[in-house]
Amino acid sequence: MKQDFLVSGLMAAVLTLIPWASGAAPPPEMEPIPEIQLQHLETSVQEQLTQAREALEALQGSEAIGQTEWAETYGDMAQLYHAYELYPAAEACYRNALALSPDSLEWNYSYGFLFQTTGRFEEAVPHYEKALGQAARPQIVYLLHIRLGECAFELNDPASAAVHYDAAAEILPEGASILARRGILALEEKRFEEAVTFLEKALAAQPAANRLHYSLGMAYRGLGNMEKAREHVSKRGKVGVSPPDPLKQKLAGMVNSYRVYVLKGRMAYGVGRYGDAAAEFKKAIAADPKRAGARVNLGTTYTAMKRYREAVAVFEEALDLEPENITARYNLGELYLRGGAPNRAIPFLEGVVKENPKDAEAHLLLAKALEGAARFQDAYEHFRETEKLRPDLADSWRGIARILFDSGSEAEAKRILEEARGKLPQEGGIAMDLSRLLSSCGTAEMRDGSRALALAKEAHERLGHYETVRAVAMALAELGRCDEAAQWMARAVEMAERAQVSADNLALLKRNLAHLREQRPCRIPVKE
Repeated sequence: MKQDFLVSGLMAAVLTLIPWASGAAPPPEMEPIPEIQLQHLETSVQEQLTQAREALEALQGSEAIGQTEWAETYGDMAQLYHAYELYPAAEACYRNALALSPDSLEWNYSYGFLFQTTGRFEEAVPHYEKALGQAARPQIVYLLHIRLGECAFELNDPASAAVHYDAAAEILPEGASILARRGILALEEKRFEEAVTFLEKALAAQPAANRLHYSLGMAYRGLGNMEKAREHVSKRGKVGVSPPDPLKQKLAGMVNSYRVYVLKGRMAYGVGRYGDAAAEFKKAIAADPKRAGARVNLGTTYTAMKRYREAVAVFEEALDLEPENITARYNLGELYLRGGAPNRAIPFLEGVVKENPKDAEAHLLLAKALEGAARFQDAYEHFRETEKLRPDLADSWRGIARILFDSGSEAEAKRILEEARGKLPQEGGIAMDLSRLLSSCGTAEMRDGSRALALAKEAHERLGHYETVRAVAMALAELGRCDEAAQWMARAVEMAERAQVSADNLALLKRNLAHLREQRPCRIPVKE
């Protein structure tokens, strides 16, 4: 389940948060946040900032959340300070967030934007470049090339500015933002005809951008057309043209109680106080009913509380407000898959993967949904893509092997599991799957009961699950130790009953148990 803490618009597509970890260690020692004098601010703002800082300080020393979550917490605080132009505190929080999550697109972009807006262009560039390396959505790539071009222009590097502006123009050639900047760059380099062409197009696309009239007038003057020059200079104003920027929108929206409610809700969620978290997210919704972020957070909280129907309802409300909200799509897909409705999950997850093709977890969830819908070739492709993006995710290797085995490619399935075990030797699920294949695959020369038993016991020590108990029983059956195998399978049935597994799974285990008690030899084919 993913969360969407105040993420809206384009930036929602690039954040991928993991659930808050249980038993996680506190972060390494962080840079202290400077004390900020708040007396010059309105009372309501002082209260907002004080409450947010108190919520953060209340988490110090907590072992309930992990490094990724600490990064998100410091990043959120950084943006809150940033919104009120309290830059020293914002910078300290951004540095902490990046120390914990150095590759984060959002924190690198936000920190770069802070540097750019305070005139520290050289410091902004490496953060924008880092963000560009993580960006997938064209709109975000477009924005980052514009920001890098602006910094290069201010640093008197027109060649680099041109490279970035050209890259942005390949994505949105008729966008007013890029037309205006290419026009101003051309004017600076005394390419007056090009400047006129770009600036005229920019004004046609966005007539309200009256600040461009001055640059256009200067371009006409460079061409010797003084009449046009005077005409445009007389129309100059203060309205420029900016690219769509989700961070600027986000910062503008933080200066109200909505932000504090969401931040307090997040803090409560992070230490497992789900009831308190839900109450804060509901307050945020009441404070600003037109924003989707708090609803996504509330849906995630309801999921943690196992209130699944309510979670689905609020995720759907979030999508009504923001149809492209990636986090709401992902979470709805996950809930439908968890509820045994893979066909309903697939469209949501396909949308996530389309918008964010580097999201390995989304590929994995989509692969599972496609497999559940019996679209095995499509599932195989997404399991493979997951493995390429995140070779540390055991479920992708297991899914690849499972589909290969079911298609009759037992030897290839074994090769995949052996490779996965070499890369992820601590993964109990991989050990369990390899054990089951070795104990009861259809190719006699591939079976190895002794190794299967060792792997199954290793998996059971790691996982302690009814399925690992079943794997031990299957290995014992392959070795001909049928009475022991039946005892282990009986334990698996008892554990499954206590876990309240589905009726189909329980019936399968009972059939396995009957087979072990009645058949000699008692080996169980793995497909059973």
